[in-house]
Amino acid sequence: MNKQDIPALTGLRGIAATLIVIHHVGLIMLPLRESAFAAALGKCGLLGMTLFFVLSGFVIHYNYGEKLHVGSFGVVRRFAWARFARLYPLYFVFVIANFVFNMVVLNAPERGATLRAFPFNILGVQSWFYMVIDGRNVSISQFMASVAWSVSTEAMLYLLFIPLALAIDFGKKSAPRGIAIVIVAMVGRALTIAIADYAPITNWMEMHWGISPEFGAGHWLIYYAPYTRWFEFMAGVGLSDIYRARALGPRRRPVAATLALFGAAYIVASVLDRTVFDLPALFSVNNAIYAGYAIAVPLVLYWVCTHPQSLFGQSRVLLFIGEISYPLYLLHIDLMSRFRLSSHGGLLYIVSKTSAYLIALFVLAWLVHRYFEMPAKRKIMEIYLRSAGPTRLVADK
Repeated sequence: MNKQDIPALTGLRGIAATLIVIHHVGLIMLPLRESAFAAALGKCGLLGMTLFFVLSGFVIHYNYGEKLHVGSFGVVRRFAWARFARLYPLYFVFVIANFVFNMVVLNAPERGATLRAFPFNILGVQSWFYMVIDGRNVSISQFMASVAWSVSTEAMLYLLFIPLALAIDFGKKSAPRGIAIVIVAMVGRALTIAIADYAPITNWMEMHWGISPEFGAGHWLIYYAPYTRWFEFMAGVGLSDIYRARALGPRRRPVAATLALFGAAYIVASVLDRTVFDLPALFSVNNAIYAGYAIAVPLVLYWVCTHPQSLFGQSRVLLFIGEISYPLYLLHIDLMSRFRLSSHGGLLYIVSKTSAYLIALFVLAWLVHRYFEMPAKRKIMEIYLRSAGPTRLVADK
């Protein structure tokens, strides 16, 4: 029996994609990097990525946790095929197209670095290792395709989820277990952030594997590495466990609503920080915002999932953006390079060109989603089903 869809998850995915597009448009395309809005735009990107990984954990557990515990090779194989069909057709085309473009337009030293890093990118493992090649961190080593690091991280999280689901019987619904998973995930994220701030560890990594101008080992551990993003993913797993147990009874609803309110307040305050006020202890010192989002986002996400009539589950705009979020995310930097702004343009010029970019982006993302992403996914699953025989794969969400 198929599980009931949760439209709010698609709406939240639309929010996450929108936040990341706003982040890059504001800081890369528009002249806002030195403005009063720069801090808020930076938070949009951090928040969007945390929301993506928590959502991913929720969706994967909700659809596959119970079935993977069966432990048969066939079930694991179905899971692997479904994840491959979801991520890799568009990813391969995106990475290869950018690689060919880079080899044509870059100068010789940059082409050499791109060529040496290409195997990591095409295999989708670039974020799995801290490595610097010719001054560039491998995680973002391909020009115009650096956003692919998150697909690499996502793939590792899927792999890590398999032994977890084999070890834990998610078929037995348990709200206490889900709450424990969420708490451990929040604490684990905070601890890994503290480790990433520990200079002897990061200095040792940089001494052995290099340092790039973009960022050092500490930032890689916090932002790009799947091993620390795992805790955000696990927060989503725990939330799904709670949700499936239908634990939100009348007595607990006020508690969940209060926690969600605190989470939402932290998120709003983080965006206003350094613009309206300055609270470094909550948002800046020792990368506090990463731990803050790891706590705030799950609290809000659970409330949204249990309120299907909210804007997140009802807005056609958010649902549309959520549906096309994958090509929207992959393509928005590439397309941005075709809409570079002249330093001599006025406000009308900036508004009109940015509007043209956004229209082109959403149209292109929709076309790619409808005519490539979904047909490729269906074709791959048809190939699997023919090879697997009559066994039917649970619908991939």
